[in-house]
Amino acid sequence: MALRDLMWSLGSLNLDCRQDGAKYDLSDRSRYTFASGIVGIDEADAILVVGANPRLDAPVLNARIRKRYLSLGRGGLPIGVIGTLTSDPTWAYEDLGSNPVSVNGLLSGNIEFVEKLKAAKKPMIIVGQEALIREDSGAILAACRALAESVGVLTDGWNGLNILHTAASRVAALDLGFVPRNGGRSLRGMLSSGVDVLWLLGADEFSVNAISPETFVIYQGHHGDAGAARADVILPGSAYTEKSGTWVNTEGRIQRSFQAVFPPGEAKEDWKIIRAASEVLGAKLPYDTIEAL
Repeated sequence: MALRDLMWSLGSLNLDCRQDGAKYDLSDRSRYTFASGIVGIDEADAILVVGANPRLDAPVLNARIRKRYLSLGRGGLPIGVIGTLTSDPTWAYEDLGSNPVSVNGLLSGNIEFVEKLKAAKKPMIIVGQEALIREDSGAILAACRALAESVGVLTDGWNGLNILHTAASRVAALDLGFVPRNGGRSLRGMLSSGVDVLWLLGADEFSVNAISPETFVIYQGHHGDAGAARADVILPGSAYTEKSGTWVNTEGRIQRSFQAVFPPGEAKEDWKIIRAASEVLGAKLPYDTIEAL
Protein backbone atom coordinates (compact mmCIF):
# COMPACT_ATOMS: atom_id res chain seq x y z
CA MET A 1 0.00 0.00 0.00
CA ALA A 2 2.81 2.42 0.86
CA LEU A 3 4.51 1.95 -2.52
CA ARG A 4 1.19 2.33 -4.32
CA ASP A 5 0.52 5.59 -2.48
CA LEU A 6 4.01 6.87 -3.26
CA MET A 7 3.73 6.08 -6.97
CA TRP A 8 0.34 7.76 -7.18
CA SER A 9 1.73 10.80 -5.34
CA LEU A 10 4.52 11.00 -7.91
CA GLY A 11 1.99 10.80 -10.74
CA SER A 12 2.96 7.32 -11.92
CA LEU A 13 0.23 4.87 -12.93
CA ASN A 14 2.69 2.16 -13.98
CA LEU A 15 2.09 -0.36 -11.19
CA ASP A 16 1.87 -4.13 -11.42
CA CYS A 17 1.87 -7.01 -8.92
CA ARG A 18 1.44 -9.67 -11.64
CA GLN A 19 5.04 -10.53 -12.46
CA ASP A 20 3.92 -13.60 -14.43
CA GLY A 21 1.57 -11.49 -16.57
CA ALA A 22 -1.60 -13.15 -15.28
CA LYS A 23 -4.86 -11.40 -16.15
CA TYR A 24 -7.89 -11.31 -13.86
CA ASP A 25 -11.43 -10.00 -13.93
CA LEU A 26 -11.14 -7.23 -11.35
CA SER A 27 -14.73 -6.01 -11.64
CA ASP A 28 -15.69 -7.82 -8.44
CA ARG A 29 -13.61 -9.37 -5.65
CA SER A 30 -15.34 -12.74 -5.98
CA ARG A 31 -14.04 -12.97 -9.54
CA TYR A 32 -10.36 -13.15 -8.58
CA THR A 33 -10.52 -15.19 -5.36
CA PHE A 34 -11.34 -18.77 -4.44
CA ALA A 35 -14.93 -17.64 -4.03
CA SER A 36 -16.43 -20.77 -2.47
CA GLY A 37 -13.67 -20.90 0.12
CA ILE A 38 -11.49 -23.97 0.50
CA VAL A 39 -14.12 -25.50 2.80
CA GLY A 40 -16.52 -25.27 -0.13
CA ILE A 41 -14.74 -28.28 -1.61
CA ASP A 42 -16.42 -30.33 1.12
CA GLU A 43 -19.77 -29.52 -0.51
CA ALA A 44 -18.79 -29.87 -4.16
CA ASP A 45 -20.19 -32.88 -6.00
CA ALA A 46 -18.44 -32.31 -9.35
CA ILE A 47 -15.20 -30.43 -10.06
CA LEU A 48 -13.60 -29.10 -13.24
CA VAL A 49 -9.94 -28.06 -12.97
CA VAL A 50 -8.68 -25.70 -15.69
CA GLY A 51 -4.98 -24.84 -15.98
CA ALA A 52 -4.06 -25.82 -12.43
CA ASN A 53 -1.91 -28.50 -10.83
CA PRO A 54 -3.43 -28.63 -7.33
CA ARG A 55 -0.94 -31.04 -5.79
CA LEU A 56 1.97 -28.73 -6.67
CA ASP A 57 0.18 -25.38 -6.63
CA ALA A 58 -1.69 -25.84 -3.34
CA PRO A 59 -1.05 -29.15 -1.52
CA VAL A 60 -3.45 -28.36 1.34
CA LEU A 61 -6.24 -27.61 -1.12
CA ASN A 62 -5.40 -30.78 -3.03
CA ALA A 63 -5.69 -32.76 0.21
CA ARG A 64 -9.17 -31.27 0.60
CA ILE A 65 -10.13 -32.50 -2.86
CA ARG A 66 -8.80 -35.96 -2.01
CA LYS A 67 -10.76 -35.96 1.25
CA ARG A 68 -13.97 -35.14 -0.62
CA TYR A 69 -13.15 -37.71 -3.31
CA LEU A 70 -12.67 -40.47 -0.73
CA SER A 71 -15.75 -39.48 1.30
CA LEU A 72 -18.03 -39.95 -1.71
CA GLY A 73 -16.51 -43.28 -2.71
CA ARG A 74 -15.02 -44.32 -6.02
CA GLY A 75 -16.75 -42.51 -8.85
CA GLY A 76 -18.84 -40.45 -6.47
CA LEU A 77 -17.00 -37.21 -7.23
CA PRO A 78 -16.54 -36.69 -10.97
CA ILE A 79 -13.44 -34.58 -11.61
CA GLY A 80 -12.42 -33.29 -15.02
CA VAL A 81 -9.04 -31.75 -15.82
CA ILE A 82 -8.14 -29.38 -18.65
CA GLY A 83 -4.38 -28.88 -18.65
CA THR A 84 -1.34 -30.95 -17.76
CA LEU A 85 -0.88 -32.57 -14.37
CA THR A 86 2.83 -33.18 -13.84
CA SER A 87 2.30 -35.35 -10.76
CA ASP A 88 -0.27 -37.83 -9.47
CA PRO A 89 -3.05 -35.71 -7.90
CA THR A 90 -4.08 -38.68 -5.66
CA TRP A 91 -7.62 -38.69 -7.06
CA ALA A 92 -9.05 -40.13 -10.26
CA TYR A 93 -9.97 -37.70 -13.02
CA GLU A 94 -11.15 -37.47 -16.60
CA ASP A 95 -8.67 -35.90 -19.03
CA LEU A 96 -10.58 -33.31 -21.07
CA GLY A 97 -7.63 -31.85 -22.97
CA SER A 98 -4.11 -30.57 -22.38
CA ASN A 99 -4.74 -27.00 -23.52
CA PRO A 100 -6.83 -24.51 -21.50
CA VAL A 101 -8.65 -23.43 -24.66
CA SER A 102 -10.34 -26.85 -24.55
CA VAL A 103 -12.88 -25.23 -22.24
CA ASN A 104 -14.46 -23.81 -25.40
CA GLY A 105 -15.20 -27.37 -26.47
CA LEU A 106 -17.21 -27.91 -23.31
CA LEU A 107 -19.38 -24.95 -24.26
CA SER A 108 -20.02 -25.96 -27.84
CA GLY A 109 -19.85 -29.74 -27.87
CA ASN A 110 -21.97 -32.57 -26.52
CA ILE A 111 -19.50 -33.62 -23.81
CA GLU A 112 -20.46 -36.20 -21.20
CA PHE A 113 -18.63 -34.38 -18.42
CA VAL A 114 -20.76 -31.27 -18.98
CA GLU A 115 -23.82 -33.37 -18.20
CA LYS A 116 -22.17 -34.45 -14.95
CA LEU A 117 -21.68 -30.80 -14.03
CA LYS A 118 -25.31 -30.03 -14.83
CA ALA A 119 -26.50 -32.98 -12.75
CA ALA A 120 -24.49 -31.88 -9.71
CA LYS A 121 -26.10 -29.83 -6.96
CA LYS A 122 -22.94 -27.84 -6.25
CA PRO A 123 -20.54 -28.07 -9.21
CA MET A 124 -17.19 -26.30 -8.97
CA ILE A 125 -14.69 -24.91 -11.48
CA ILE A 126 -11.10 -24.20 -10.37
CA VAL A 127 -9.06 -21.96 -12.70
CA GLY A 128 -5.28 -21.90 -12.18
CA GLN A 129 -2.41 -19.67 -13.22
CA GLU A 130 -1.48 -21.84 -16.20
CA ALA A 131 -4.66 -20.60 -17.85
CA LEU A 132 -4.37 -17.01 -16.64
CA ILE A 133 -0.82 -16.23 -17.82
CA ARG A 134 -1.63 -16.97 -21.47
CA GLU A 135 -2.15 -14.20 -24.02
CA ASP A 136 -5.71 -15.49 -24.56
CA SER A 137 -6.44 -15.74 -20.84
CA GLY A 138 -9.26 -13.21 -21.08
CA ALA A 139 -11.11 -15.42 -23.54
CA ILE A 140 -10.46 -18.52 -21.44
CA LEU A 141 -11.75 -16.83 -18.30
CA ALA A 142 -14.83 -15.61 -20.16
CA ALA A 143 -15.46 -19.15 -21.44
CA CYS A 144 -15.14 -20.53 -17.90
CA ARG A 145 -17.69 -18.00 -16.65
CA ALA A 146 -20.08 -18.80 -19.50
CA LEU A 147 -19.75 -22.50 -18.72
CA ALA A 148 -20.26 -21.81 -15.02
CA GLU A 149 -23.47 -19.92 -15.72
CA SER A 150 -24.79 -22.66 -18.00
CA VAL A 151 -24.20 -25.63 -15.67
CA GLY A 152 -25.20 -24.16 -12.30
CA VAL A 153 -21.80 -23.27 -10.87
CA LEU A 154 -23.15 -19.76 -10.19
CA THR A 155 -26.46 -19.66 -8.32
CA ASP A 156 -28.02 -17.52 -5.60
CA GLY A 157 -26.68 -19.77 -2.85
CA TRP A 158 -23.49 -21.03 -4.45
CA ASN A 159 -20.46 -19.52 -6.19
CA GLY A 160 -18.24 -22.36 -7.31
CA LEU A 161 -16.13 -20.46 -9.87
CA ASN A 162 -12.77 -20.27 -8.13
CA ILE A 163 -9.40 -18.71 -8.97
CA LEU A 164 -6.40 -20.56 -7.52
CA HIS A 165 -3.47 -18.23 -6.81
CA THR A 166 0.11 -19.41 -6.32
CA ALA A 167 1.87 -16.11 -5.52
CA ALA A 168 1.99 -15.10 -1.86
CA SER A 169 -0.58 -12.42 -0.99
CA ARG A 170 -1.29 -11.50 -4.61
CA VAL A 171 -4.95 -11.20 -3.64
CA ALA A 172 -3.96 -8.45 -1.19
CA ALA A 173 -2.15 -6.55 -3.94
CA LEU A 174 -5.20 -6.88 -6.20
CA ASP A 175 -7.43 -5.70 -3.36
CA LEU A 176 -5.23 -2.61 -3.00
CA GLY A 177 -5.33 -1.88 -6.72
CA PHE A 178 -1.63 -2.52 -7.36
CA VAL A 179 -2.27 -2.83 -11.10
CA PRO A 180 -1.98 -0.36 -13.98
CA ARG A 181 -4.91 2.01 -14.33
CA ASN A 182 -6.00 4.96 -16.47
CA GLY A 183 -3.42 4.32 -19.17
CA GLY A 184 -0.73 2.87 -16.91
CA ARG A 185 1.49 0.08 -18.22
CA SER A 186 1.73 -3.51 -17.03
CA LEU A 187 5.10 -5.08 -16.23
CA ARG A 188 5.26 -6.46 -19.76
CA GLY A 189 4.52 -3.00 -21.10
CA MET A 190 7.18 -1.43 -18.90
CA LEU A 191 9.77 -3.96 -20.04
CA SER A 192 8.91 -3.76 -23.74
CA SER A 193 8.60 0.04 -23.95
CA GLY A 194 11.16 0.90 -21.30
CA VAL A 195 10.84 3.23 -18.31
CA ASP A 196 13.25 5.75 -16.81
CA VAL A 197 13.10 4.28 -13.29
CA LEU A 198 11.93 0.84 -12.17
CA TRP A 199 11.30 0.17 -8.46
CA LEU A 200 11.37 -3.55 -7.66
CA LEU A 201 9.76 -4.35 -4.31
CA GLY A 202 10.87 -7.94 -3.72
CA ALA A 203 10.19 -8.62 -7.39
CA ASP A 204 12.16 -11.69 -8.45
CA GLU A 205 9.74 -13.73 -10.57
CA PHE A 206 10.68 -12.38 -14.00
CA SER A 207 13.88 -12.19 -16.02
CA VAL A 208 15.79 -9.05 -15.07
CA ASN A 209 17.64 -9.39 -18.37
CA ALA A 210 14.50 -7.97 -19.98
CA ILE A 211 15.07 -4.62 -18.24
CA SER A 212 16.45 -1.96 -20.56
CA PRO A 213 20.12 -1.03 -19.90
CA GLU A 214 19.01 2.62 -19.79
CA THR A 215 16.53 2.00 -16.96
CA PHE A 216 17.59 3.07 -13.47
CA VAL A 217 16.67 0.19 -11.14
CA ILE A 218 15.86 0.48 -7.45
CA TYR A 219 15.74 -2.87 -5.70
CA GLN A 220 14.08 -3.17 -2.31
CA GLY A 221 14.17 -6.59 -0.71
CA HIS A 222 16.34 -9.12 1.05
CA HIS A 223 18.69 -12.05 0.43
CA GLY A 224 20.20 -10.45 -2.69
CA ASP A 225 18.24 -12.15 -5.46
CA ALA A 226 18.50 -11.45 -9.20
CA GLY A 227 16.86 -8.05 -8.87
CA ALA A 228 19.60 -6.91 -6.50
CA ALA A 229 22.28 -7.94 -9.00
CA ARG A 230 20.73 -5.67 -11.64
CA ALA A 231 20.02 -2.75 -9.31
CA ASP A 232 21.61 0.69 -9.36
CA VAL A 233 20.39 1.30 -5.80
CA ILE A 234 19.65 -1.36 -3.18
CA LEU A 235 17.33 -0.64 -0.26
CA PRO A 236 17.71 -3.53 2.22
CA GLY A 237 14.30 -4.65 3.47
CA SER A 238 13.16 -7.21 6.01
CA ALA A 239 12.25 -10.85 5.46
CA TYR A 240 8.73 -11.87 6.50
CA THR A 241 10.13 -13.29 9.75
CA GLU A 242 11.65 -9.90 10.57
CA LYS A 243 8.48 -7.82 10.42
CA SER A 244 4.79 -7.93 11.22
CA GLY A 245 2.48 -8.02 8.24
CA THR A 246 -0.97 -8.60 6.85
CA TRP A 247 -1.50 -11.18 4.12
CA VAL A 248 -4.49 -12.29 2.08
CA ASN A 249 -4.69 -15.88 0.86
CA THR A 250 -6.23 -17.31 -2.30
CA GLU A 251 -9.75 -17.38 -0.84
CA GLY A 252 -9.51 -13.74 0.24
CA ARG A 253 -9.01 -14.49 3.92
CA ILE A 254 -6.92 -11.99 5.89
CA GLN A 255 -3.98 -13.47 7.81
CA ARG A 256 -1.52 -11.80 10.17
CA SER A 257 2.14 -12.53 10.82
CA PHE A 258 4.22 -11.16 13.68
CA GLN A 259 7.89 -10.26 13.92
CA ALA A 260 10.01 -13.14 15.20
CA VAL A 261 13.51 -11.62 14.95
CA PHE A 262 15.02 -8.22 14.20
CA PRO A 263 16.37 -7.48 10.71
CA PRO A 264 20.17 -7.51 10.39
CA GLY A 265 22.40 -4.51 9.79
CA GLU A 266 20.71 -1.50 8.23
CA ALA A 267 17.72 -3.43 6.90
CA LYS A 268 14.33 -1.93 7.75
CA GLU A 269 10.67 -2.78 7.35
CA ASP A 270 9.54 -2.06 3.81
CA TRP A 271 6.96 0.59 4.70
CA LYS A 272 9.57 2.55 6.69
CA ILE A 273 11.91 2.60 3.69
CA ILE A 274 9.14 3.84 1.41
CA ARG A 275 8.00 6.43 3.95
CA ALA A 276 11.56 7.81 4.23
CA ALA A 277 11.96 7.84 0.45
CA SER A 278 8.68 9.72 0.05
CA GLU A 279 10.04 12.59 2.12
CA VAL A 280 13.25 12.78 0.09
CA LEU A 281 11.23 12.73 -3.14
CA GLY A 282 8.98 15.57 -2.01
CA ALA A 283 5.85 13.41 -1.79
CA LYS A 284 5.65 12.79 1.96
CA LEU A 285 3.23 10.02 2.87
CA PRO A 286 0.71 10.84 5.63
CA TYR A 287 1.60 8.07 8.09
CA ASP A 288 4.41 7.51 10.55
CA THR A 289 3.36 4.22 12.20
CA ILE A 290 2.26 0.81 10.99
CA GLU A 291 -1.08 1.39 12.73
CA ALA A 292 -1.65 4.60 10.77
CA LEU A 293 -0.73 2.82 7.56
